[in-house]
Amino acid sequence: MRLAACAFAIGALFTVPHYPPAQEWKGEYGYQFAGALSDSVPFSMNLRMEEDRSGRFHGTIEEAQTFGDETRRHRLVALVEGRFYRDQILFLKTYSGEGEVRHGIAYAGYMNLDATRVDTGGWIMQDNWHGWFRMRRVRTSDK
Repeated sequence: MRLAACAFAIGALFTVPHYPPAQEWKGEYGYQFAGALSDSVPFSMNLRMEEDRSGRFHGTIEEAQTFGDETRRHRLVALVEGRFYRDQILFLKTYSGEGEVRHGIAYAGYMNLDATRVDTGGWIMQDNWHGWFRMRRVRTSDK
C-alpha cells in the first residue's frame, strides 16, 4: 500500500499541467556588460498553444527598445516558438527586423508547479552574450 502511494505521489510530480490555448505573460530580462548588471528590460509575451497537445507554442514578444536603431521605434517585436516540457519552458525569440534588430535568442527556464511563473531562467545568443529572465502568466483564454 505504501509503495502504491509513493508511486502515485511521484507520478503527480511529473504530470503535464493543463496549458490554456491562449496565454499572456509579463516578465523582464537582463544581462551583465563590462562587469556591471544592466537595467532589467520589461517584456510581454502572447502565446498560442498548438492544437496537438504537445506543449508546443508560437506567439510574439514586445519589449522596450534598448538597442539597435532607436530612431525608428520605441518598442521591439519578436516572434517566438517553443515548448513547455515538464517543469521547463524552452523557446527561441527572433526579432522581426524593426529598429535594425535581426537575431535570435534561445531561452530556457524552470516553472513553478502550476506552470504560472518562471523564477529562474536564462538566455544565450551569438557572440556568447547571455543573461537571466523571469516571467509570470497574467491571463489565459480558452479561445
